[in-house]
Amino acid sequence: MTQETVKLWIPFEALVHSVRELSLKDKRRLWELLDEQMAQAEEEVWERDQAVQAEIQEARAAYQAGDYLTIIESLLSSLPHDERAAIISYGIAIRLSDLRKRLFLAESKVEHFERKFQTTLAELDAEGLPDDADYEMHENYILWHHWTEVIGKTRKALASLEEIASSGLCLGEVIHASGS
Repeated sequence: MTQETVKLWIPFEALVHSVRELSLKDKRRLWELLDEQMAQAEEEVWERDQAVQAEIQEARAAYQAGDYLTIIESLLSSLPHDERAAIISYGIAIRLSDLRKRLFLAESKVEHFERKFQTTLAELDAEGLPDDADYEMHENYILWHHWTEVIGKTRKALASLEEIASSGLCLGEVIHASGS
């Protein structure tokens, strides 16, 4: 079955009058249809507009070069210097506290596995799992590796933030952040 299309010319005022007579549900359907069609038309115009294409290319190049600000960075940069410094200082202090808690948890998990299996992960890796290792030991072995990796990453993050904190936080914030 083929469909034939017919193009009609309807005066704009007649179209407006017809739209006014539609139910709210039909007006919303028409609105969605028009919105979709307008978005497609605008996109086609943008694709042909050399100025818009140049702006897009410039933005992509800046993004790839790392020469851009995120929305948050842009908003923060609009704050007075003292406010930015306070936000960063408090944020570093809170993050240091979180990282220390995470490190404590990870070290506790690793110590638990070392006590449970009476060996270190390095020794277990060198010797391999025993032939009679059950499902639980395999699961623990995977978790042990996970928590060991968490310790390494957390220590690295802590070292970076502690270096920043030592040069930029107010004395009271450093004392609070270090747990002293």
